[in-house]
Parts: sequence; C-alpha cells; structure tokens
Amino acid sequence: MQHGGGAKREATPLGQTKNGSIRNERPSGRSEPSSTNVGNNGQRRKVMMRLLIYSDMSSASWGGSEELWSKLVPQLQRRGITVGLTAFASARARQACRDNDLTDVFLLPRSAVSSPPQAQPKTLSSLSGRAIQRARQRVWFERQRRFCERFTPDVVFVNMAWPNAAGALSPFLRKTNTPYVCFLHGLADGYATRRAGAERQTFFQGASCVFTTGRRSGRILEQWLGGPLPNKIPTLNFVDCDYFSPDASKRQEAPSGPMRLLSVARLSLRDKGQDILLETLAQLRDLNWHLTLAGSGPDQQRLEEQATQLEIRDRIHFPGDVPTSQVRHLLATHDVFVLSSRIEGLPLSLLEAMATQLPCVATDVGSVREVLIHEESGLLVPPEDPAGLSAALRRMIEDASLRQRCAAYASVLVRRECDEIPFLERVAGMIEQAALDSRDCVA
Repeated sequence: MQHGGGAKREATPLGQTKNGSIRNERPSGRSEPSSTNVGNNGQRRKVMMRLLIYSDMSSASWGGSEELWSKLVPQLQRRGITVGLTAFASARARQACRDNDLTDVFLLPRSAVSSPPQAQPKTLSSLSGRAIQRARQRVWFERQRRFCERFTPDVVFVNMAWPNAAGALSPFLRKTNTPYVCFLHGLADGYATRRAGAERQTFFQGASCVFTTGRRSGRILEQWLGGPLPNKIPTLNFVDCDYFSPDASKRQEAPSGPMRLLSVARLSLRDKGQDILLETLAQLRDLNWHLTLAGSGPDQQRLEEQATQLEIRDRIHFPGDVPTSQVRHLLATHDVFVLSSRIEGLPLSLLEAMATQLPCVATDVGSVREVLIHEESGLLVPPEDPAGLSAALRRMIEDASLRQRCAAYASVLVRRECDEIPFLERVAGMIEQAALDSRDCVA
C-alpha cells in the first residue's frame, strides 16, 4: 500500500545516522509502553513488551509480506507494544514507517544483498565482483545484527517470503533465546519432494508458532521438514473488505468493446508466470480482449519482448507499479481477473479481486484452491498449462452468467473467511502470547 503525506527524510536511511552507525534505540527518559493480558488466574496483568518485526523479502519493492507488517504495526501499537522493524528498503517501506511513527528501524538496501547475475562467465572480474558482494553482505548483516541486539526485543515476528528466508536471523535467536513467531507467505509445490536441512528443521520447530497461508501450504511445509509441525497454524490471507468492496468499486461491465482482462502481480516469470499468460492469450486472438498487466519486477522487458514476438503487444498495457488506490480503480474498470502463477502462497491481489466481485481465473498453486473453488467462486486451472488456461479464459469471456455467478459467491466467501480485522487481531494476539509464555514480562 502506498500512503500520502509525511515529512521527507530521504537523506538519512531509517535506523541509521548519516555516518551509517545505528541510532540509539532506547532514548533516555522514555517510559516503556505496556500491554495487558489475562493471566492463568483470570487477573488482568500489565505487560512491558518490545517486538521486533524481521521482514525478509528482497525480490520486490512491495508485496504481501510488506503489506502484512505495515498493517500489523498499528494493531500492535494499539496494544501498547513498542515495535521495531528491520526490512528491505523501498520508498513504500519508508513511507509506511513514517505513517506509523516507527523510529526503531533498520532498512537494508537491496543493492547490498542482491546476488550478481548467475549467467555471466566466471572471469577474474566476475569472481572479484562476487567476492566484493559477499563482503558487502557481511557488513550489512553485521549492522542488522547489531540493531537487533540493541533493540533487545521480547519477541520477534519473522515475516518470511520463502522457507529458507531469515537465515541471517538464526544466530541472533540462538544467542539471545528470544521467542519468535513465523509467518510463511510462499511455498513452492516442489518443496514437498525435497528435505530441509537440520538448521531449518530446528528453526521452524523452535518457533512459538508458524503461520502458513492455508492448509495446503502447511502440509507442504511438513513434508519438507520430514514430519509433523505441532506449532503450525494454517490461516488464509487477509483483505480490507471495506476498502475492496463491490459498493466501493462501483464496477460495471463495459456495454461494448473488448473484454478487459487484469492481472496484478510482481513481473517475475519464476514465480508469477506471466509468460504463460501471454502464450495463452496468443491462442485467443479470435476474441476481442485487452490485458492490463500491472506491477513491476525484473522481467518486464522480457514480457514486452515476448508480447511483441507473439504479435499481441498492441493489446497489452504495462502500467508499472501501482498504489492501492489505483488497484481498486483497476478492479472497478476491468471485467476478468487472471493469475498464471507458478508459485504462490495465497496472493492478496486475488483476494482483492474476489472481494470486489471481479470474476477470477487462477492457477492451482499454493493454497489458492482454498478460496477459489472451481466452478463456484472462479475457475481453477493447472499451472504451466497454456491450453487449460486458454479454455478457462474463453469460457469466462464468453459466458456472462458464469462471470456473475462466480463473482457473487467469491465476494461472499472472501468477506466471510479473509476479512482483515479478525486476521490481524489473531496474528497480533499470538505474537503477544508468545512473549508472555516465554518471558517474565509482568511488571
């Protein structure tokens, strides 16, 4: 989500002074905020608590992982909890920190942690570049570790894009024995046939609880870990059902003209699979359609080149990254939403489309099938199947009654199962309880 307003503070990265050192995270004279909870004897007890959000998502400037921490921060602050944050830097991340008055912040620049291209030949120059990159990573991760230690959290919320994320956090957790709660956003189906290393098994088993985006993602995680995970909590993702509502969107189908297709996702072929979507649409030249492919990412140029090669470039619009307010406008001015992902947890963009009664077609990956019920709340197709996706899109484009029926039920389902308020309250409550169960936080 992109926010407006706020004083400019771009010259100095959040969490650092101008010379790169860490700010004092505990100013003298500041009183510790408190939260309340009910003890075993039923008495309300005052709690002094500091929470660190560790968000490990470097493949995009903003996505579901960042949307979660930005929505969770005010929920935690209302409980009287001091919140610190370490995440990857972006304009939206800085704005979210300003909007939520976050001052205990350490943002890592993506350039410092991104890997060099793997396709380049291993020349002396490229090997030297990799060595420099690794040294730079060690410097930044050391600064991040120092920030975590100085913040001295009572509990850590580990916001993970993939199961192998947050590796740099493990030494800090082992050293300090700080309790932590994990939220795992993405899990490729291929993890079911692999096996996690001992460090990852220990990491997930040692968490107070592990949220997974849906039951299917939870089962795949257990298969990867090689056994049951008793602390696993499958949960569907969240959407602001008031903001993304049919009434707020006021969507109407165009009486004439092309069928307006919309896809909102990071432009990344590895996980979002937009190349499959373009290949699919090339098979539907006989239909009158236009696609808006919203989002930014590393593969935009490749997708534009592919669209040109398939001779459908004039029917596709690439608006780039869009703020939440514009996403709602896009949902209100399109007729069908489509996702062709190879890897997913449970995408927020799909839930937003369903909430606004936009009929949806999506691939059966991650936990998508737990909300997109085939023939009831949308059409579900296998991943990596242009022919199957083509047939589903043709049906959705040509059958107005199918669009209306699926869209109506999808909105009811999402509003019942994925509303933002109870979701955030549940996650915040589990984080708070993890600290209460593991530390003596009673004043």
